[in-house]
Amino acid sequence: MQQATMEVYLGVWGMIQTLKRAGYNWPIDTPLEHLEDSVIDMLYNLMKALPVKADEPDNAFRVFQGVQSKREDLRQFIDELEAFLLPANEQEASSVGSAIGRKLGSNRRRLKDLMNDLEKLFKVQVFKRPIFVPLGPDYLLRYQSLRGWLNESQEKVYVNYLPRLAKTHFEDAAQCLVYETPHAAASLALQAVEATLRYFFNRHDGDRKISQWGPMLNWLNDRNCLPAGNCYQLLSNLRLDRNSMAHGRAYRGAESIGEAEKVFQQCWQAAYDLAIEISKRKQLQIKIRVNPNFDFDTALATYLFYWDPELPQPDNEAVGFDPSVGEHELIDEGLGKSLAAGPDQCLSYVVQEHLRVEHAYYEAIRPLLDFAARRPDWKVNSPFKPDKPDAADLADLFGGIRRLEKNRSSSDPLEAAKAALSRIWQMLDKFLEVPGLGPGGPRLVVELDQQEAYKARFEMD
Repeated sequence: MQQATMEVYLGVWGMIQTLKRAGYNWPIDTPLEHLEDSVIDMLYNLMKALPVKADEPDNAFRVFQGVQSKREDLRQFIDELEAFLLPANEQEASSVGSAIGRKLGSNRRRLKDLMNDLEKLFKVQVFKRPIFVPLGPDYLLRYQSLRGWLNESQEKVYVNYLPRLAKTHFEDAAQCLVYETPHAAASLALQAVEATLRYFFNRHDGDRKISQWGPMLNWLNDRNCLPAGNCYQLLSNLRLDRNSMAHGRAYRGAESIGEAEKVFQQCWQAAYDLAIEISKRKQLQIKIRVNPNFDFDTALATYLFYWDPELPQPDNEAVGFDPSVGEHELIDEGLGKSLAAGPDQCLSYVVQEHLRVEHAYYEAIRPLLDFAARRPDWKVNSPFKPDKPDAADLADLFGGIRRLEKNRSSSDPLEAAKAALSRIWQMLDKFLEVPGLGPGGPRLVVELDQQEAYKARFEMD
């Protein structure tokens, strides 16, 4: 496969990821400051990369065969956006530039669904065949795996203290070094540092009005929250690179693979310094406690700590069970803070606010939060009908799982709670992976493979 194919692959993948992140306030036909193309231009470019026919001859776009069915969906969506941009009446038409800058608004959800579908099909097609590209110098091959570029055994330990988003960005940046795409490598490495810095800032209860690298860094430095040594200076220097990468029109960023590797190593050193500090400070670690007799809302609240990509991966002992904790309460032990839901509140919403979940990620978890708010107690007013699996919802399956684990661990209620919570997290993971799946309905039990939990819930009535 020619080098052009990898360039096309990376370009298409980048467009899909960018469009997935599009916000309600993104303009449709004008690019944001940090993007070269507008939303509608990216959609046109994406459509062009998909083959018109499934049997097109082998060429640079062969890797995308099998996803051509989405081409028509893209075409239809583009037509809808263009119609949306048309002036609604003569008065609006007479206003110069009336449609310029019009926001995505309600079109965002359709766009995100399309990108999720395309991403899933795209992965299937790519993984079906090997992709061969000319590699750079042999020394770059060490970046093919995490263990290849981590130099010491300690680094292999401390990398796990990074937020999962940061760890993923570093792994992707390393792959970009292997394939000699310097700008992408440097940009992803800088994003990894920024994700780590934001986690550091949030766990020190930084000012919620602050969201950018520079102000976060200065806030932490003014309060002596950063690691000793040259961490502040290194992060300050990287901030200049970050600003250059964020404004690609003014500066093209890393021009050579050598320059990108230098930025990568500096980013890793900064993140490594922060990771060591995370391992030392209690407030930077994820440890929570809940009542073992937790309800669905509380289970979802604990899941947010496990799911949030901006947090480090919790270990097996991250959740403790304490009967003295309120039934609608969660204790963040790292911060020594009690998070409790009021009479008309949902605990999972309280925790989401506490974690400062970014808007892009909040949208993914929002259906679960809204469902928990509608069903504060799965035992009350349940629409469950034993003879109709179509009527089951997530709270019903939660009840079935709790019953199953209680029966299996009848001698130890804490072990039963731990086992149930693990299964519930797995169920919620799968729920988020299935496109278009609602918290209740005909597909739920089968799609989540929860027939056993459904049966156990049936036995409760």
